[in-house]
Amino acid sequence: MSTKNSAKNAATTDAIQDPTMSDFEKQILAQLEGWEQVETGFPPYWKPTVGECIVARVCVLDSRDEKFVRYVLQATKAAIPCARGPVDGAEEVVVQPGEFFTMGEYASLDLSRFFDMEVFIKVTGTRKLAGNEDSNGVPRKLFDFKVMCSPADKARLNAMRADEMKLFMARRTMGTRQLATTDTAQA
Repeated sequence: MSTKNSAKNAATTDAIQDPTMSDFEKQILAQLEGWEQVETGFPPYWKPTVGECIVARVCVLDSRDEKFVRYVLQATKAAIPCARGPVDGAEEVVVQPGEFFTMGEYASLDLSRFFDMEVFIKVTGTRKLAGNEDSNGVPRKLFDFKVMCSPADKARLNAMRADEMKLFMARRTMGTRQLATTDTAQA
């Protein structure tokens, strides 16, 4: 039996020996040998700190709550220290490769360009920004990030940017021609 299976069976055995469980719950658990716990709710979150880095696959942007927009990422190469719960008194958790975590949306890091790509992200520093309406005039901190990806993904990014530029150029030209046609017709 592998170490992983031994750990799963030990967890089931420990649960069955839990004195707070009813006999019914113990009978059910005895039939679930080898089953694994599944995460429900929000994945833990990673809070950037200068000098830290992660490697992860960018999966989705969760913008269901416009005041709390975050990206869902999947750890790929190494465990990532994260937190769960409210910022004050958060529980430290470690996200293993293959598991999911979230990361806030940062003005200096547009991860929407990297969907389905594995990226290396390093927090290289911070800058002070003046306060604005959203911060009630309180000065803000802007993180600086270094991002790296594979050569194949870099080629995909360059192709996407070239396509975007062609679209912008076409719109600009269409807009100019439409304005010229409108100006001539009005003259």
